[in-house]
Amino acid sequence: MSEKPQRTKRRKVRSAGQVIKRGENKYLIRICLGLDSTGKRHNHNETFHGGAKAADKRRRDLLAQGLSAGSVAYVHTLLRSIFKLAVQRQKIARNPMDGVKSPGGKKLEQQKAQRREERTMSADQVIKFLNAAGDTRFGVVCALAFFTGCRPGELLGLKWADYNASTREIKIRQAITWRGKDDC
Repeated sequence: MSEKPQRTKRRKVRSAGQVIKRGENKYLIRICLGLDSTGKRHNHNETFHGGAKAADKRRRDLLAQGLSAGSVAYVHTLLRSIFKLAVQRQKIARNPMDGVKSPGGKKLEQQKAQRREERTMSADQVIKFLNAAGDTRFGVVCALAFFTGCRPGELLGLKWADYNASTREIKIRQAITWRGKDDC
């Protein structure tokens, strides 16, 4: 009697991702991002609270959305820094991110410029905004923000002593910052 070799079951991670039930109305959404040079699989994992259909819709949305070049560049920089520290502390022999091409460059700069342009108000929008704000107690602060480019904390830190009426100059000497209750 010859024995057939036993097959080991290998779990396949589909490129379309998985929705795994983890409890009552709790699901793990797992999407394979790819393999590293050692063959290790890297996944995006997200816990979702809700129904199975909604979890599957979230999985499809994540797949359709993809990652922006900025997100990929940020993760690349973060990983490079982490592995560099591990090499310095002699936890690993070499940085596995060496030789990995950064996803930055012209495409990333174009995306950033496009997003910046989408967020920037047109001249007509600025005029409408300042006309509407002019009748409120914040009209002067809004005008200063648009025409000087000061940060909100710098504007809120202004005192009358910072304004020189004869030269029509404002000196930024302080800025107000907000801290949470746990901040020192």
